[in-house]
Amino acid sequence: MQQAIQIENDTGQRHLQLLSVHEVTALLKISAPTLQRIRANDPTFPRPYRLAGERTLRYRLDQLESWVASRLVESDEAC
Repeated sequence: MQQAIQIENDTGQRHLQLLSVHEVTALLKISAPTLQRIRANDPTFPRPYRLAGERTLRYRLDQLESWVASRLVESDEAC
């Protein structure tokens, strides 16, 4: 279940989507151990957040999308 938190900034209000570790692994189609390896070995991978009073790590969806976009490589092969 994605958690949306409403925040306000200089440009008005927007929604910030936070994903659990389970949601991140499902989104990226990787296992939890693979996520741990990426976190340990890739300094560009987004850092997780912990909400006050919660033990679960959360990742910002916008940061994950930017990280994935930065890793895209064009393929010469036609699909």
